[in-house]
Amino acid sequence: MNIKFLTASVVAAYALSACQTAPTKVEKMEKKMDSVKMDMEKKMDSKKTSMEKKMNSAKKAVSQQRFECRNGMTVSIQRAGDSRIILGIDTDTQKTALTQARAASGELYVNDNGLYGKRTEWHQKAGKAVFEFNDKYGNLVETDCSKI
Repeated sequence: MNIKFLTASVVAAYALSACQTAPTKVEKMEKKMDSVKMDMEKKMDSKKTSMEKKMNSAKKAVSQQRFECRNGMTVSIQRAGDSRIILGIDTDTQKTALTQARAASGELYVNDNGLYGKRTEWHQKAGKAVFEFNDKYGNLVETDCSKI
């Protein structure tokens, strides 16, 4: 009987030791899963940052537009926030900031002290625009422009 008792004791001890190692294996798996989860979160954050940079770049590309006008001028438009644009004439060094105003259709931007210190208007819709300003000699200029 001593051998049976001794065998039973050894088997019981072995079984208990196996039970004690099981939580260690579970803990190792949990640790590994946490590590994998952290790696995935880092990759997702990296992709999110990359995507945001691409979107900002695309917004900038859309925010900078060029128009060719019927009178031969080329005009550059750059968005400066939600309700302002910077308008520049490529045939001159003149630039002015215009503020969005109410329009029945399209987008209207104005500045009473715009190009050459006079009223300047830019009204655009669907790639077309009407540009009105006083030139450096005081002549009123109104011309149609198309996006290029």
